[in-house]
Amino acid sequence: MIRKRLKKRVKKVRDLVPENAVEKATTALNPLSESAPAPVSDENVPRITNETIAEHREEVLKGARKFIYP
Repeated sequence: MIRKRLKKRVKKVRDLVPENAVEKATTALNPLSESAPAPVSDENVPRITNETIAEHREEVLKGARKFIYP
């Protein structure tokens, strides 16, 4: 009885979901998929300078200040 109900509900859900949606989701989330990642170029990498280090340090400390007890 429960299996019949479950089968009916599964059938309804399958009808609602497009066929290619499941395939897209599985290939996008699979870390071992064959698709190669985009090559990293030197032009897209930001420069590390004293200024950028200071900005990053301030961001990290700003987040940490929430957890420092008085």
